[in-house]
Amino acid sequence: MFASLSGVFSVMAFFAAADSSWWTTVGIGTAVNGLCLVYTLRAGGFEWQSGPLAYLFVLWLFHFPLTLFVCLQVNLDSSIPSYILSWVHNSSWYHAAAYANACAAGFALGCLFARQRWATPCEVPLRPNAALYYTGLTTAILAASGLGVIFMRGGGSQVFSMSYGSMYKSGTLFGSNFTLACLLVAVGVTMAIPNATAGKRWPLVALQSGVTAVVLLTGARSYALMGALVLVVIAAKARVRIKPIYLLWGFLLALLIISAVGVARSRGVVNSQLGSSSIGPTAALAEMGGSLKTVTLAIDWIEAGDQLQWGGGYWLPIERALGLIVPGLRKDLSTDPRAMSEVMLSRVSGLGGSAVAEAFYNFGLAGIGVFVLLGCLLGYLHLNARSPAAIAFESVVLYALILEVRNWFISVPAMIAVGAVPIVIGLCLRGKEIPRTTSDAFTRRGISFYERG
Repeated sequence: MFASLSGVFSVMAFFAAADSSWWTTVGIGTAVNGLCLVYTLRAGGFEWQSGPLAYLFVLWLFHFPLTLFVCLQVNLDSSIPSYILSWVHNSSWYHAAAYANACAAGFALGCLFARQRWATPCEVPLRPNAALYYTGLTTAILAASGLGVIFMRGGGSQVFSMSYGSMYKSGTLFGSNFTLACLLVAVGVTMAIPNATAGKRWPLVALQSGVTAVVLLTGARSYALMGALVLVVIAAKARVRIKPIYLLWGFLLALLIISAVGVARSRGVVNSQLGSSSIGPTAALAEMGGSLKTVTLAIDWIEAGDQLQWGGGYWLPIERALGLIVPGLRKDLSTDPRAMSEVMLSRVSGLGGSAVAEAFYNFGLAGIGVFVLLGCLLGYLHLNARSPAAIAFESVVLYALILEVRNWFISVPAMIAVGAVPIVIGLCLRGKEIPRTTSDAFTRRGISFYERG
């Protein structure tokens, strides 16, 4: 019920945003409402360590905090550049906030529908599989080693003295191989964790933590932190549950790291002065909330005469994949209007992607339906991924979709396809199940079709 009312509120806020006298109400209302939607999922039966809650919370982080702080008149002059603060003083910004809130409500509705439609009556025993464990471990080690090679070729320790912008533009480090290596480390670890006995889990956590730390030092915060976030979610299915208070402290620590890296990546970690006043949770939240600018651009472009793509942006990666075997199907991506990422590059520099912006660019207000479908998908996977292979596949989909919150859909199908390869290999090499100890066995009764897979 609350999610439905949130959707109605978002529509009202969208039209109210045309009047500047309503901006404060819209800004505070949408931000608070977004947080309430997160709690609504928790009250609806989803754990704190679940994919749906993780996705919705990341969506909130990247689209609402800056608006909330400005409307509450929090002093941000020393936290973020003035040109970012100037974005907030126009109606498009509040239209975007209302639309983002509607997307969040749509996602929550999709999750709750999945809960009602596909919820299992009880938790089922997880039977770890040795083949999946060793395949995941090997994948993670090889991917981490490949990441090391990429670092060496990119300049070794010198990369920590280079700014994030210069590395990104030059292609010395960041590229498809870097993205692939980060993905496969996360996939390998999350494959292995549910199939490991208690004593074998900590080396996997250490491996992911080490990769996260090194990647963070380059300034690539999304690639560093998404792997760790997905690991926390999947760990719950291996009965490694973290108390909410520790999750809160971990979140605050992550905000400090995000803000510190944000300062450091302008000149490189080695050359940075980390005593800046722009380091702290408020600075981190405000900076992430600036991603709403991409949504305002999508709204402005459509209102200025750009055509809605009606799903073309979501079909494009499928078309390009088919183009590998069908001659003449592929077009020049840089001139394809369906690719919002390329349109962005041709018009504005220095801004990242947004799943909310891409939904509007494709469907306008009807783009809310994209998030309803995403909610159904992640809700279904969370509720029904009970076998080791299904849990591993959930981690792949979750990683790709959470990363897309701040990026573009064009890479999502390829990431899911590549991430599924180690899982398929593990299933082909399926071996004996790891014996369960009394402490590892579930005490609740239940049986699932997924146990047989």
